[in-house]
Amino acid sequence: MSTVSSRRERIAADLRAAILDGRYGPGDALPSASELCARYSTSRVTVRRALETLHADGLIDMRQGAVPRVRTEPSVRIAIVAADWRRHRDVGRPGFDATVAEHGIIGRQEILDVQDRVAAPGHIAAELHLDDGDAVVMRLVRMFADEQPVRMARSWFPAGWASGTALTERRRIRGSAARLVEELRGPLATSWIDLKGRNASDKEREILRLARGVTVVHTTTTFEDRYGNPVYVQEEISDASRHSWRFRVEL
Repeated sequence: MSTVSSRRERIAADLRAAILDGRYGPGDALPSASELCARYSTSRVTVRRALETLHADGLIDMRQGAVPRVRTEPSVRIAIVAADWRRHRDVGRPGFDATVAEHGIIGRQEILDVQDRVAAPGHIAAELHLDDGDAVVMRLVRMFADEQPVRMARSWFPAGWASGTALTERRRIRGSAARLVEELRGPLATSWIDLKGRNASDKEREILRLARGVTVVHTTTTFEDRYGNPVYVQEEISDASRHSWRFRVEL
């Protein structure tokens, strides 16, 4: 390992440890580049690369002409309670809008894309018990809380029954898409939810305005009817720092 590389890694490791043990708290400014250069007998280039490592890890914010600071806690946090889904549905409100309103937050949704009769991706076809390439309707929505983008949702509906309905129109659906689905297909009875944390893709960072290094939670929910048949699938990408999930399990 070169001397430059070892110094860069040492600077990053020392600052990371200081952040994680609380010596630098949320919003605190880190030492200036001049201070770090003198402390570690190195160049500004090496210091900047060390700071970029911490930025990529989501630990600090870096802005042109400003002192790097420890990343602050987000101002908007949303708790998602699985048991609320039916309650919100029964009063005719989209789940996201109802959830953020209960947190005293103003929510809104923006439709980014709607496609009718597109080929289902392999993993979606499997969830819907379709053959690869079978036609589906896709809706992509971005969700805002107090004007901050916090979640994106891509929903997939079999074209056999969804094509030609309001699901193919680029507009908000009165009472929520789930309510329309139940009007068309009957009551939804079960949902299977898979969650996984991962790094955001470039496109997801762009849509949700995320810094590099911020983790997202990828949620895939398959909704089934009373006979266990899949009706539709919804994939959500959520800023992990702004969400928590709570599930109630009957034992």
